[in-house]
Amino acid sequence: MHSSFSSLDWFIFIAYFAILAITSFMFSRIKIKSSRDYFVSASSMPMFGVAISVLATSQSAATFLGGPEFSFKYDFTFIGFYFSALLGVIFVAFVLIPRFYAIRAITVYELLESRYGETAKKQAGVMFLIGRVMASGARLYIGALAISMILFSDISFWHLFSSIGILMLGALSYAYFGGIKSIILSDIIQAVTYVGAGVVVLVFLYYSLEAQIF
Repeated sequence: MHSSFSSLDWFIFIAYFAILAITSFMFSRIKIKSSRDYFVSASSMPMFGVAISVLATSQSAATFLGGPEFSFKYDFTFIGFYFSALLGVIFVAFVLIPRFYAIRAITVYELLESRYGETAKKQAGVMFLIGRVMASGARLYIGALAISMILFSDISFWHLFSSIGILMLGALSYAYFGGIKSIILSDIIQAVTYVGAGVVVLVFLYYSLEAQIF
């Protein structure tokens, strides 16, 4: 199987990762004076930027590759997940966040410890880590399939292994050096990119279908 990428495709692909690399380097130069700066940016990030980052984080390769494939093959029940997530966000915003502020907690595990004790915090943490390893592993694998096809035109074991390494190193680089502030700002760039790309695709499809009809 041979890659069907044109010169323009490669330019966009390389430019996108170059922008991420450059901005990650710039964000990594932000001074981090304490662990609070690293993990919560000393609560200095604008609310709108954090909201975009949370939305971007909830999207993954599974969303863009698996969601449409499932809907095309079966039905639109997948969208129910996002309606339930919206209800969850409202609950967190109006019920949990005020309690976080009340006890000066940063994570839900501190809230669990305050309300139910240290055992509840540890057990919830273990459950979360196990779930994250499984879910993130699946998402990483799906993303690596796309990267492997783009770079190597196949999904053989070593090419897929290399693609997973590329994704992991890229994510770890800006997360490790810049902390949460770097993650939020990088998420904003990626959110603007994929939303903008989605809009462009919808416009292109609209005019393409209109041209075929008439």
